[in-house]
Amino acid sequence: MENLPLKSKDIVIDQDCPKILVEPIQMYWDLNSKFKFNNKPIQILQKFDLKYKDLQTMKKHSKLECEIYCHSCESPKTLRITTQTEFGELIRDYNRNHLIKCKECSAREEAEKLRELKATQKKEFEEFNPKHLQAIINRAWKNLNSYEFNVFKDALKCDDVLNLRKQHHSKFPRSSSEYKRLDAALRKIAKYNLLLLFYNDDKKTTIVEYYFSLGLGGVDFAYEPEEKQKKKVTSTGQSYSKDNSTNSPYIKLRLTKNSTNQHPDSPLYAGTVTFKNKIVIEPHLKYAFAQWERSNNELYFTLIPTVDLEHLPEQKRLEQEPQRLQKVITEFFNEIGNDLTKKP
Repeated sequence: MENLPLKSKDIVIDQDCPKILVEPIQMYWDLNSKFKFNNKPIQILQKFDLKYKDLQTMKKHSKLECEIYCHSCESPKTLRITTQTEFGELIRDYNRNHLIKCKECSAREEAEKLRELKATQKKEFEEFNPKHLQAIINRAWKNLNSYEFNVFKDALKCDDVLNLRKQHHSKFPRSSSEYKRLDAALRKIAKYNLLLLFYNDDKKTTIVEYYFSLGLGGVDFAYEPEEKQKKKVTSTGQSYSKDNSTNSPYIKLRLTKNSTNQHPDSPLYAGTVTFKNKIVIEPHLKYAFAQWERSNNELYFTLIPTVDLEHLPEQKRLEQEPQRLQKVITEFFNEIGNDLTKKP
């Protein structure tokens, strides 16, 4: 700290500053030999019986002028510090990097970082959008568990990582692990190209922002997780695979006429049926059923959960979609078309 390139420091007080605040201002800017302030703002307010608005007035009418040597432009510069916090950040930066920069150089370097960040984000957007569209077509949210799926839906509604964290912390105010759990869920969602994440550094330590496109905020997603296959063994020793994709909640059945009907109590329709998929009928779930007459006096019977009727696909012409979505889909399909027309 003794090598800090701080040539001089002066307290500057405006002429129109209330006289009653002159002494508190001098105490506010009083530094020791280690470049630490001798008095905290709260101590000054208590000593002179001042209010918070007086502290704001003190900052408005005073500043600490420091003569420094800027390591970036390699020239002496005058820094005008307006708060103790700002001076503390200057000292912390020097302790980390052993460099002090003037405000002009700092602003120029920040602008350059921002330009690089925008260029990087533009490239990430261009690479992400086709993957994002494909993820939606493949209904990639099926790979999420129920918690991750709810985080995904909340992320679309919040449109901001800070608001998303606030919302989830309010749901789990006593959970110290909720932050890590939410962070892990966002990274899992991004893995399936449903969100594009931005981080505070190259090590991807902290998520600071996320992006999604294609008007997803207006889509009503239904939770439909992919279940892992589980093999079981039957009484005959044969194994079968329990896969959610092969389970059916529907019954579709052709009722054939009973040609052997020779007794008044015999059924009008009879036969046998072998289902290719496992039929799952859930208790306490409302079903809709219907029956149609077919040729040869046969009947066609179907049974379907009413909840599935609510999620039947809604189709639109491409020109009915937002311009932004039309552009992305058209470019994606054109790219596929170009690949198909290329000679092997």
